[in-house]
Amino acid sequence: MNAIAKITDADRLGSLLAGQRAAFMHDAAPSLAQRRADLAKVRVTIIGRRKAIEDAINADFGHRCFGDWNSVSQ
Repeated sequence: MNAIAKITDADRLGSLLAGQRAAFMHDAAPSLAQRRADLAKVRVTIIGRRKAIEDAINADFGHRCFGDWNSVSQ
């Protein structure tokens, strides 16, 4: 009789965490310049998806004041 391996959520999570750990160990301490570049990319991405983020917040929490976003420099 052949045994069928049952992959559990814990197995998948363990595999995911092992991959993240390996990636971290490969580049554990990026330079200040790299961190700043990464943060700049995050900022551009967030601003580029501003409308979708606003829509998601409104869907979850109701309408909010949009004046808060007007002070964000673009």
